[in-house]
Amino acid sequence: SFWAKSSKTTLNPVFSHGHERGAFWFNKLASKPYVYTGASANHRGSWSDSALTTPQDDGNWHHWVVYLDASSTTDCKLWLDGVPYGGASTSGASTPSAYTEELVIGAEFTGASTSAGDCFVGELRDFAWFDTELSNTSVTAIYNNGIPSDISGLSNLQGYWRFINNVNDSSSNTNTGTIEGSPTYETESIPGFVPGMKVTGARGGIED
Repeated sequence: SFWAKSSKTTLNPVFSHGHERGAFWFNKLASKPYVYTGASANHRGSWSDSALTTPQDDGNWHHWVVYLDASSTTDCKLWLDGVPYGGASTSGASTPSAYTEELVIGAEFTGASTSAGDCFVGELRDFAWFDTELSNTSVTAIYNNGIPSDISGLSNLQGYWRFINNVNDSSSNTNTGTIEGSPTYETESIPGFVPGMKVTGARGGIED
């Protein structure tokens, strides 16, 4: 679960668990949200719903929830602003690859480090990682009619990075992030957010 704002109309990686492992992009292919669960073509999926195209790069804040299924790409699911869009389309159904690296937020991890060409261009806030699929009711509650709130008390929360002037984990698991490259914090008062800072990952990412 995360809030994102971007105006970039081309490839824009949001997070990954290593190069082409457990990764999610905006505008990866034909202006579609795109998910990778492994390196082969059989492990890639996208969502073709027209309602998903513009929010990737319209310069406004949107709430996204991505469910990654470790056994089947077609069972990966997506929600936008509280609305479910079902499973990803894919060219195959073989078993995805195991995640090989730590979670990277705001970039695609390509090996030893992130690089400027593989980084999210835009702004990210309140990135939460759960170890279970969220119900539609839970997603609707987190979206909260477009007014973000502190969700640190939710069950199954493994990591929760609010990016309020730091990369600390607001869950109970103390998965403090490490900054790679040169993402910046920018002051902005976002409706519903605690006034403070947000991350613009234009030249770097955050590693768990």
